[in-house]
Amino acid sequence: MSRARESGGAVRLDGAVVLLNGVAGRGRALRKHEIVREEAQAAGIQVQGATSPEEMEEVAREAAASGIDRVIAAGGDGTVHRVLNGLMGSEAALGIIPCGSGNDLAVNLGIPHDVRAAEQLAFTGAVRDIDLCRIECARSTRHFGCIASFGLDSHANRIANLHTGPFRGTALYVWSMLRALMEFTPVAARVTHDAGEYRGEILLLVAANASSYGGGMRIAPSADLADGLLDVVAVRRMTRLKLLWCFPEVFSGKHISREEVTCLRSTELRIDAARPLQIFADGEYIGDTPARVSVLPRALRVISRG
Repeated sequence: MSRARESGGAVRLDGAVVLLNGVAGRGRALRKHEIVREEAQAAGIQVQGATSPEEMEEVAREAAASGIDRVIAAGGDGTVHRVLNGLMGSEAALGIIPCGSGNDLAVNLGIPHDVRAAEQLAFTGAVRDIDLCRIECARSTRHFGCIASFGLDSHANRIANLHTGPFRGTALYVWSMLRALMEFTPVAARVTHDAGEYRGEILLLVAANASSYGGGMRIAPSADLADGLLDVVAVRRMTRLKLLWCFPEVFSGKHISREEVTCLRSTELRIDAARPLQIFADGEYIGDTPARVSVLPRALRVISRG
């Protein structure tokens, strides 16, 4: 826990650092970053920037190794993904100030969207432990806090990450998903889990630590950040017309009642497919299948509303 002390009438906090991603929110976060700097300065908290995702991860790792209690990511899901990977294996707690085009882990932790409110929570809020997930493939081994996706959804993520137009947040995810629906075809896959094996064509597969992503899509409505389990949601082949008809149901979680949707829970998954499927976790490209996903129970300390 960071330690508070009084200095000239202002509350100051030792043992905390704010990490700023200058390109979070596709360059639209500059005003939010100004607020972050102002509030951090008033609280006596150091602010550090990074010029690349790799540097952001390394700065987080160095901060945790130096004994800093709270490492606060001011950015979107990509920033949070890098910082939590930098904090792996440390006692430092992850704080989040949502400044990006996607803020999924922040939403699932109940962190306010308002920058000032989120910053005060990050400075003084309670620390708790949540699960972290590990994904291993030929390209890399990474950790994620929210959701890993395979198939249609990964294709939509790729489209979203390449987007340079006006869409952001939920609108960007919806636009990207609609484009992906027109381009992606189902693939035969084998998914091994705790209770056995699934074989068949899949359109979409997610391994979820959290219940929602994409600015509010409740893809795995029963997922719990601290239950030690992955919520796995597989969508089998359906016509594009039916998929378009059903798509709005993902915002309420009603899609899980569809006959084409299979839900299960597991501590580990192994995924292989007839053709390599791109893997995205926390919105970041990780690699291609085959892959293994596993849960690390309560391996990440986070600052949230309790």
